[in-house]
Amino acid sequence: MKYEKLFQPGKIGNLELRNRVVMTAMGALMGDWNGCTTPEQIRFYEDRAKGGCGLIIPEFTSVDADSGHCNPIQLGIYDSRQIKSFQLICEAVHRHGAKIFIQLHHGGREAPPACNGGRQAMAPSVELNSVVGRATILPREMTIEDIDNLVEKYVQAAVNSELAGADGVEVHAAHGYLVQQFLSPYTNKRTDEYGGSMENRCRFLVRILTGIRAAVSRDFVVGARINGNDFVEGGNDLAACTEIAKYLEPYVDYFNVSCGVYASAPTMIEPCYSPEGWRKNLAKTIKAAVNVPVIAVNTIKHPETAERFLQEGVSDFVGMSRMQLADPDVVKKAMAGREDLIRKCLGCMNCNKSVVAGKNLHCAINPVTGRATVYGDENLVKTGAGRTVAVVGGGPGGMQAALLLKKRGYYPVIFESRDHLGGSAVLGLESAVQGYGGRAHRDHEGRDEGVPHRGAPEHTRHGRDAARARSLRRRRRLRRRSDRAEHSRCGPQQCLLY
Repeated sequence: MKYEKLFQPGKIGNLELRNRVVMTAMGALMGDWNGCTTPEQIRFYEDRAKGGCGLIIPEFTSVDADSGHCNPIQLGIYDSRQIKSFQLICEAVHRHGAKIFIQLHHGGREAPPACNGGRQAMAPSVELNSVVGRATILPREMTIEDIDNLVEKYVQAAVNSELAGADGVEVHAAHGYLVQQFLSPYTNKRTDEYGGSMENRCRFLVRILTGIRAAVSRDFVVGARINGNDFVEGGNDLAACTEIAKYLEPYVDYFNVSCGVYASAPTMIEPCYSPEGWRKNLAKTIKAAVNVPVIAVNTIKHPETAERFLQEGVSDFVGMSRMQLADPDVVKKAMAGREDLIRKCLGCMNCNKSVVAGKNLHCAINPVTGRATVYGDENLVKTGAGRTVAVVGGGPGGMQAALLLKKRGYYPVIFESRDHLGGSAVLGLESAVQGYGGRAHRDHEGRDEGVPHRGAPEHTRHGRDAARARSLRRRRRLRRRSDRAEHSRCGPQQCLLY
């Protein structure tokens, strides 16, 4: 088999997974105002399970009704309505052979009062949030009573997760949220038994993990998402994070290794200029120091990269998350040897921007993502009856239109002045950032669907005019890039999704 490790069954605790592919938690935010799921969200996770993913971890899920929410439509698991709601997600995922863990979350100082009934955020210490957009969130310091109360909330949330039919829970202890705020000296300035030494800073999480383990069944998986590096001055570096993992190992069935906090946002949700696997040493170092399985996210865009990292011992399971926003069938396509049909994530951050703006989740590569109950193939009105339709322009939009028309029963013909398809997306293939091309999959999909392409030959007048126009546009682009390079000193800024 081409991907011997990737499609090899694996175990976390006593739970067997059909392969090593994990869809780690992302804030898709398709729930309702009561922290419950919706038909669109159920379909979203079911499509990824149907596509072959081994383990699905839905978006961060709130443990407390009154505090810690980072979004007004964030999922919750703190009351009976939400248990029933999550049952629908778990049943949909299990129906197709995948497993599911629920990620338990509290935002701490990152939880805006506007999302929490106007209540002030709370955190280990009173530290003003320096992140743009969150600078007005001044948390209050948690009392021992607050800590005791939240430990109980986490434990009850885990019990509720098991009642809902989940296979395990993952305590979110990364990305600058509450538990990670206790772990990091960057945000934990306490002088009592919950601050100071590494053991004291881990005390809150240890109490949560031991409480959960005592309350759930023996085979129910209990894990933690942790940082491999905070990437902020005064935070935990790789060495400190490795020591934390070693200390926490007796209390978990696995680790999910990520990195970054809100003050180092581009390391958490990497844009297109971050190469695949740039952070792999974080997970590899922690994996070498512990004896429980390690899941790792590494900006993976290709199944070949995932296989190589497994072979190299970077992790035991690979997170392929935004990749599955772009293509829910990526696992099945890789198993069938049809990598040419995979819609690869561009790292364009369109998914992030759409959610942060309060809009529906939107993927630049896959227009059905987040809208499958409306735009799924089963909802298409098939009235084409074989009629021919001319599609002018073979860029990404034109190719997607032709594919959709073909599914609706039309006979689309693409007219393109160039001798190849792809439009402006081809520029991405020629850039210094390799492996993020956005047009090849549609080109191959079109061929598989039998969509003809009529290019303009260079010896025709139209072809010569088009060639001259392309040459002129290319020179203008290069001139603009040169001007920008001389005057710009700043890289692109990124928003956050989860």
